[in-house]
Amino acid sequence: EFTKTIKRPFGVKYNPYTRSIQILKDTKSITSAMNELQHDLDVVSDALAKVSRKPSI
Repeated sequence: EFTKTIKRPFGVKYNPYTRSIQILKDTKSITSAMNELQHDLDVVSDALAKVSRKPSI
């Protein structure tokens, strides 16, 4: 929440895997962040689909 109060001409994204901050300052960096997010969503979506197909006991 605190980071939202700081005025700056770019966005930031925390990467928990590398424990680092990614600066979203241009189209390339934003596209990279979106691709990472899409990959994570694909993994979760695939897991959900597998669980949904699993027969109940």
